[in-house]
Amino acid sequence: GEAFRKLHSSGAMFPFRFELFAMIDDYLKVLSTKDVALPEGYHDVVREADSVRAALATHPIPIVACHCDPLCENFLDTGDRMWIVDWEYSGMNDPH
Repeated sequence: GEAFRKLHSSGAMFPFRFELFAMIDDYLKVLSTKDVALPEGYHDVVREADSVRAALATHPIPIVACHCDPLCENFLDTGDRMWIVDWEYSGMNDPH
């Protein structure tokens, strides 16, 4: 938590804006041109997420520099310091 708190309050500006819902829309557009089957219920989940999308749009918060991929594999603990690695998904995002 401390490493992310420092990042989020650092004032750093990343060139990429990580916009999850726009990415979902873009991926679905690409997939619609392919002969692939999405898992059963996938579109139901996307539809259910629309209420989250609307709530976030109604109550926006300032975006900040974010890692956006906090899997345990992306942390390196040297004992003295916690390093965050694998920044390919980093961008300006909601810190929550």
